[in-house]
Amino acid sequence: MMSNDLSRIGKISKESTSNNYKVTFQDGSSESTNYQETAGAVLANLRKDLPLNRQHIWPVSTSASMADTIRQRRQRKEQKKNIDEYGRPLPVVKTEPGTETQSRTRPSRSRSNSMNSMISVKSEPAEDDIVFDAIDSTGLDEDFSELCLPDEGGPAIDQSVLENRKEAKDFPPGLPNMLWCALNSAEAQTGSNFLRDMLCAHDSVPPLSMVNKLMDLMKFGPKAEGSSVHFKDPYRTELAAQYVYGLLWASRRLVRRDTGALFGPSSWDDIEVLLEQSIKQTENMVFGRRLAQGLHLAARGSKLLSMMLLTELQGHDLYSTTTSTTLDTTTMPSIRLVKSYGVRGALKLAVQHMTKCLVRHSRWVMDSGGIELSTTKSTSDESCCLEARECLDNLGSVVCAIAWLFCNEERVGIDDSSVAFVIKDSFLVEVERSLEDCPDLKQRAKNKFLKKCKMYFLMSLKEEFADQMVVTVGEMIGCAADLKLVGLA
Repeated sequence: MMSNDLSRIGKISKESTSNNYKVTFQDGSSESTNYQETAGAVLANLRKDLPLNRQHIWPVSTSASMADTIRQRRQRKEQKKNIDEYGRPLPVVKTEPGTETQSRTRPSRSRSNSMNSMISVKSEPAEDDIVFDAIDSTGLDEDFSELCLPDEGGPAIDQSVLENRKEAKDFPPGLPNMLWCALNSAEAQTGSNFLRDMLCAHDSVPPLSMVNKLMDLMKFGPKAEGSSVHFKDPYRTELAAQYVYGLLWASRRLVRRDTGALFGPSSWDDIEVLLEQSIKQTENMVFGRRLAQGLHLAARGSKLLSMMLLTELQGHDLYSTTTSTTLDTTTMPSIRLVKSYGVRGALKLAVQHMTKCLVRHSRWVMDSGGIELSTTKSTSDESCCLEARECLDNLGSVVCAIAWLFCNEERVGIDDSSVAFVIKDSFLVEVERSLEDCPDLKQRAKNKFLKKCKMYFLMSLKEEFADQMVVTVGEMIGCAADLKLVGLA
């Protein structure tokens, strides 16, 4: 907003004639700015001198197409060429007059998705006088990178950090029922605001009874008080989902008094319902608003499952599966349920549901429902495309997490053929079963569809610690050459 070497103090007021904000500076001058610039400047100023332990991340879900995934992989591969094992730029080495090259050491493992999601930060109140500095998006990314996953691989969170987490406070008596009624009402924003305030400002977490209610909402959608019929309401679902995601992120700094997880499933049924949402919640729907609402619920549920698994593994090195460390599942409800069900069976089930999602919603995942070629884009159709793609990517993250558990249990590397065979067999069997339901489809069209399914399936396994597994599976299903084109070889 201002020059890089100038800071100005001003007060903000809402303009009555427009959606902009008026900033009145101390020298008497004023400027009219939009919400994004104003909020960005205020946020940067509040965060400038705030200790890291007072900054809490709230991720917001986003969706990406296959082209975005390919572009990210290529960019990540190019970035690795120019950094050392600690993520620092390599020095420039002169070889011949007029030419410069960069020496390369061991490439680092970067987490490409750490900054792809929208982020908001809850900070402490500031005074009315606000300092407006020039806001640069690159600078914001660098600041936020300190709060995200490390670039050099290894555990997402150091074990010593998890051992020193604060003890979360319980809700006062009577408050859980009141906040739940507020969240599950027409004024859901009020309940959501109070819940976030309790978590961020007071380090208070809901009791297990409310956790079970939140899980039911994420599984089936909200329902009227006193009724047993669930319905789809993206507004309430989104608010509840963001609060639940925040609970999972808060597990980096908080722990319950009994050392239990802040949020997690209570039975295998919870995990299985979240896996099959993309099919169960969209039965007998081809297009339109109802399909978009069903896919929205499925996308939020699959992301919840992915976050639960990866959050419980945040203190472990996901780039290593051959260590002799035994997972302590007493504080890992999702991992404990997967192991009790059987890791091999859970991996097969996850791949089957991911493949069903890909085939059932291939129109939206692969062909964008035709809206990119249409002059009359429907909001529902666009929503179907975004939610179907996100749901597929989230299920891909679930497959990667369970595949890591499989390798950890078998004491083999993530690139071992044993885990690749399980994924390959489950995927091909499910695709062939789906094609049998289309007897009128010509063989040439079947082969073309199968090839597209293979690539979209592989590219949706987006967790970087599973890159070598993706390469191994790709070689088994005949996509090795295509993977080289997207930077996986």
